Amino acid sequence: MNTLFLKILSVLIFSICFIYLIYNNKKKKEIIINTLNQKMVVFNILLIIIFYIIINYVINNKELNLINIDEKEHKKLISASNQALFGFVIAIFAYIGVIIPPFWFIFLGSAVFSLKT
Repeated sequence: MNTLFLKILSVLIFSICFIYLIYNNKKKKEIIINTLNQKMVVFNILLIIIFYIIINYVINNKELNLINIDEKEHKKLISASNQALFGFVIAIFAYIGVIIPPFWFIFLGSAVFSLKT
């Protein structure tokens, strides 16, 4: 089976299940809405997204040629940013108060996407 198809399918199934879990729980929806109404939270999430994009797609990009560093150091930065994003998502799960999705998230990250912690 195509690995890209497997990755997309697994993320899609996980996302649908997680959205369904949140959609059917009024308290969890309120937590998410109240959190996203805070300007500092939205600003920091955007900052994380921009930082992640720079680390993974701007540094050592031959087409852009903006930031070039040693390949070994770049791999370390990519690994660190992936692990940090992984931790951020786990923290969101804890904040919302869900128990089972972190297990599946860690499983997908480790087995399908080969993330190492």
